[in-house]
Order: sequence, then C-alpha cells, then structure tokens
Amino acid sequence: MRKDERGLAGKTVVLILVAVIIGAAIGVGLVSVFSDNGGRKPRAGHSGGKGSKPAPVTIPASDFDQNTWGYLGCSNTHDTIFGYGADPQSKHLFWPFEAFPTEGMTVRDWTNAADRHWQRFDQAKQRFDGGGDPPVIWVQLCENLNPSDSNFSGPSDFGQVQQMLSLLKQHSPGSKIFISPLQAYQPADLCSVMGPNGEAIPELTDLANQAVDAGLAFPGPGTDDIPNLGPLTSDLVVSDGCHPSGGPHGPGNGALVLGQQLAKFFDNLPQG
Repeated sequence: MRKDERGLAGKTVVLILVAVIIGAAIGVGLVSVFSDNGGRKPRAGHSGGKGSKPAPVTIPASDFDQNTWGYLGCSNTHDTIFGYGADPQSKHLFWPFEAFPTEGMTVRDWTNAADRHWQRFDQAKQRFDGGGDPPVIWVQLCENLNPSDSNFSGPSDFGQVQQMLSLLKQHSPGSKIFISPLQAYQPADLCSVMGPNGEAIPELTDLANQAVDAGLAFPGPGTDDIPNLGPLTSDLVVSDGCHPSGGPHGPGNGALVLGQQLAKFFDNLPQG
C-alpha cells in the first residue's frame, strides 16, 4: 500500500469512529425524548410514567344518566356536589347532594372498612343504580392537618390511598374511578386545616398523581396537568376559611363555582 493510500485509510477509520460516537449520542437523546414520561421531568414522588397508567378513557353514552354517578371525599366534596346539582347547566350525573353526605371524612377514615360511610355508599348504589355499580365515581382526597380538630388525620401516605381505592373497588368493582386532590386555595394558607403553609394540597396532588401512575384511577381535576378545582378565595369561603360559601354553609357562591368547574370536566368526558 502506498503512503497516500495508508493516510486515506486512516482518515476513513477516524471518520467512521466519529460517526459511531455521534450516532450513539443521538440514540441516547432519542431515548430521552421518547421516554415513558414524554420527556418531562418526573413529579416529586412520581414514578415517571413507568407504571400501568391507564389509557385515556371514554364513557359510553348510555352511562350519562342523571343521578347515577358516585363520589367519595369530605365535606368540601359534598359542598361541590351541592354546587353541581344547583347548576342548571349541569347534566346532573352525580348522586343528589342529599343522598350521600361525606362530612368529616379523610383518606385515613376511608381506609376503615367498618366505617358507616361504606354502608351509606352501598345504600346510595341500591337507591340510584339499582344495586349495580355507578358508571363513574369521583374520588377527592382529603386530610386534616389541624391537631386541635376532632377529625385530625395527619398527612396521608400512598399506602392509605391504595387501601382506600382497594375498598372502593370491593364495593364497586365495575366503576371507572377518577381521582383528584382537594380543591386549591388562594392564598395557599387560607384554610388552616391544610397546614400552616397550605402544604396539604400539593401533598394530596402528589398522592393522586401516584394513583394515576399506578393505574388505580383515571386523572380528574388537579391531576396529570388537568387544572384543579378552585381556587377558593376569601370571598368564596365562610368564616372558617376552608368551606365554600353557599349550600349548607350559608349564602354565597363558593359551592356553585366549584360545582360548575366539576361539571365542566365530568359532563364533557369523551363518549364512546
């Protein structure tokens, strides 16, 4: 081989090595771009989308019957259901406000299989769904971080959320479950029950997102980048700074605002 040929061969080898290195780098970049989480940073405590997160859901048109959809939550959930029922533009899909009170409940309370609210849940199923499973159930995660309150629960953990949803599945295995954190407040520390800095809302949001990522529920308001209900501001709450005005808490528009937001999400779920 002549000297010029050896030089050319050497340059060719170098070019091939460079191409291989660049190709490998591009491949790594593509893996990052097309990761399970769509290239987004995982949320705090978030699985990064590597679980069995459910695919987008459609609801059969025949399931959009009035007063047939269930819910789990707390007093604010119940207030929101009041506002939903009071909204003349809603489809009135959820059980009526009077049928299923959920005052005082937290995630911790819903983990108790002997709690009387589970019996009430079954009674509502019998009354409004003929004993069958509601097509849709909305779960709103609630907790109480005020140690001076009788229903103080402390911070919830994912094990409690799993137990809550497991019990719900036992009572209603055929329902499509949508999950949300408690509605937002503005300012964040408006409600003392949510902790001195309002830390309960981001904690509950993270737990709801974990439930979606684990395939335990579909994303409702406040999860998976869907806007949360609220925020409740000082002009939309009663004197305790926590409950929306209107409905059982006296005059005002707080409950109606939340109910209209709930209707905007659930009444417009895709039909299939």
